[in-house]
Amino acid sequence: AVDARTGTIKWKYRPKAPDYGVRVAALMKGVVVADGKVFFVLRDNRLQALDQHTGQLVWETKLTDHPRATTTAAPTYHDGLVYIGSAGGDGGARGQIGAYEAKTGKEVWKFYATPARGERGAETWEGDSYRFGGGTVWTIPAIDPDLGMIYFGTGNAAPNYDGAHRGGDNLFTASIVALDLKTGAYKWHFQEVHHDIWDYDAASAPLLADVTYRAQPRKILMHAGKTGFLYLLDRTNGQPLIGIEERPVPQAVQRRRFHAL
Repeated sequence: AVDARTGTIKWKYRPKAPDYGVRVAALMKGVVVADGKVFFVLRDNRLQALDQHTGQLVWETKLTDHPRATTTAAPTYHDGLVYIGSAGGDGGARGQIGAYEAKTGKEVWKFYATPARGERGAETWEGDSYRFGGGTVWTIPAIDPDLGMIYFGTGNAAPNYDGAHRGGDNLFTASIVALDLKTGAYKWHFQEVHHDIWDYDAASAPLLADVTYRAQPRKILMHAGKTGFLYLLDRTNGQPLIGIEERPVPQAVQRRRFHAL
């Protein structure tokens, strides 16, 4: 923390990381300050809160124990909750985003972007491929307090370029997803690339705007996709504002070769 008028350093904080050393914070991409605290995450998936005035650690919460997950983005704060997802999809981490109490760090809700058996979208994953399916939420979300929704993009499916063992559309990878702010309940999704095998993750953050379209006020979400398209969605329901034609394409027959040793 630095005094903006004089440049005097008021306090410093170095995270304790016996396993990672100084590299533990190397990929951290920023902090958020609210409720008298400074919130940030470490790459080993620890969300921390410091006292804004003293730099003392107030609380720490482990976001996930997934062996391939890492966390790098800056958190997002709104109305007493801190929102943060995890990265590591290229290595096969299972995507997630959660909300945590700003006062205590207690988890309020968690949403998995790669659903397990019995969850919405589970039928779009072959076998147990969801367990290392990617779809991480490694960019910052957008929040609409009036609609009570949070919107975020998801990462590519894993393995990046090989879909041989993860048949199906692989929801909710390469998608825009909307959840209830307070509960994490599913609201809607729009998948930009079905069964992604091109590493076309939703790498940019969504942008919200209120516009007039065809003489009608509309609440929209804009997202620039790796496909080269700018997606314009109605953020109340996820429907394309202009319309997107879904065209079926020929599917390659999966051939698996086995070699005798």
